[in-house]
Amino acid sequence: MYFKWNQLLPMESLSYSEKALSALPLFHRKKYVIYVEGPDDILFWDNVLQQLGLTNYIIKPAGGVEEIKKYSFSIIEASANIVVARDRDYEDFDGTIHNHPRIIYTYGHSIENSLQCSRIISKLIANYLRSTSSFEQEVANWHRDFEGLAQDLLLLEIANTINSKKYEITGKSCVKFLPTNKAYLLCSKKTKKHYENLILNFSDIHLETAASLLSQVKKNIIWLVRGHFLTAASLNFIKHIVKRERGSDFSMDHDSFYTMLISILNISLLDDEDRNYLNAQITTLLAA
Repeated sequence: MYFKWNQLLPMESLSYSEKALSALPLFHRKKYVIYVEGPDDILFWDNVLQQLGLTNYIIKPAGGVEEIKKYSFSIIEASANIVVARDRDYEDFDGTIHNHPRIIYTYGHSIENSLQCSRIISKLIANYLRSTSSFEQEVANWHRDFEGLAQDLLLLEIANTINSKKYEITGKSCVKFLPTNKAYLLCSKKTKKHYENLILNFSDIHLETAASLLSQVKKNIIWLVRGHFLTAASLNFIKHIVKRERGSDFSMDHDSFYTMLISILNISLLDDEDRNYLNAQITTLLAA
């Protein structure tokens, strides 16, 4: 395993001391004070936590990924009486994931992976078409095709992570890997060229280790790629289905897309593995 405790900065860099953090539940008159990464995460976690039976809590944004790591560190090292709900990122691979009842992770890389699961995307399409039809299998088939084209890039992401390299592998958007601005699958030629340019920066042992770690994670690739990386392709896929069914184009920007996904979000629409994983963590938190 690859432990990188140095990624978590000391408690002194937090806005609150450990004692002050532990006093926050009393100050807010709530049983749980829950820190999430940023403002975009608040609605997701509030929706999920409520539906899974958590009550008497307040959610506060930490201010970014580095800040949420500090709050996680405060729980592990100083027993701060707070809860952290956060993206999983690639912590399965670099050994920094924490097994603690007050640290809750997404099942996939980030909240966007959950929000773009097959049932939610299917529901969004049906709502837009004012239809009761299900497009879940079609979305699942698209996900499978996307996974096949993203697999080599994911391998480099893992190698990049475990070796503390700073190369941009996939980035926050898949747009540069699409064959056209309306495509919903990656261009094999573009991904191959990017892969071949970057693979020279990794040794065989780096790549073998990454492949071994990836084989140990029993999740489909769609859960492991960066959630933001999926967004442009998801939007294009939705537009493709709507145009096919309705015969006309429509527009939706990323902010509107996020708003619609959040408005649809329901525990029953999450993939079974995702829902069960989140539920198990809330059950553990309630029992702690």
